Amino acid sequence: MKTNRTKILSTTALIAVLCMQLFWMWNSFEMTVHQMGFETPWNLAPDVRAQALLAAFYESKFTVLTSLLTTVVIILSLIDQINYIDEQERVRLLREDFSYAMVHDMKSPLTSIIMGTKYLHSGVLEKKPEMKEKYFCIVEDEAQHLLALINRLLTISKLEHGKRSIQKAEIDLEAMIEDVVDKYKAKSAKPIQITTLFGATSALADEEYLKEAISNIVDNATKYSKEEINIQISTSENDRNVYIKIYDEGIGIAKSELKNHLQPL
Repeated sequence: MKTNRTKILSTTALIAVLCMQLFWMWNSFEMTVHQMGFETPWNLAPDVRAQALLAAFYESKFTVLTSLLTTVVIILSLIDQINYIDEQERVRLLREDFSYAMVHDMKSPLTSIIMGTKYLHSGVLEKKPEMKEKYFCIVEDEAQHLLALINRLLTISKLEHGKRSIQKAEIDLEAMIEDVVDKYKAKSAKPIQITTLFGATSALADEEYLKEAISNIVDNATKYSKEEINIQISTSENDRNVYIKIYDEGIGIAKSELKNHLQPL
């Protein structure tokens, strides 16, 4: 709504500027006609009217060119302002989507923790030590999951407010990725197969953020996969960049949403 209102106001301002320019040029034209000895331009022959128009333009060409240049600058400024507002609106919508997704993701482990603790406190499992231990593990895993989500939010908040900068260093890419793979193989409740192929074994990056990014992708792949989880992680490099590719067999992102996710912020 604010974006549309701003566009309308910007367009109105541009039209007002153009109308002022046209009014000024017409006023200059009428003055030239009067200087030529005519009272009104309406009764002039076409060739005389054209001559008067050219004379008016020639006499005030510097002012006209300055006005046109000013108009062009105003148009470019308005276009830049509209693009900026559109970008801010897109970022706002992405943040809203992200916030909704994070709240939804937090609800699931919280629900599991609450239900698990209630069941443990009920005393039903006192004579079933194996089941009791299983519920303790579930509560612990869900608490760790919730903590990871909170840390993810804190990381994004720190980056947005400039309280955390990216610290690049040479990292062991193979060891870092294998650590992520081992963690998800151990915690997965579904049959999981993660294969790795290392064309690049090191990279210049912030290890904490890169590991978190890979973990988030693998986490989504396990969360939205079918009965069996198959993930492939490969690395490659050229003279300038190192690439990490992650393939999975999940439901993916709808084509209608893919464009928004791939646009830079």
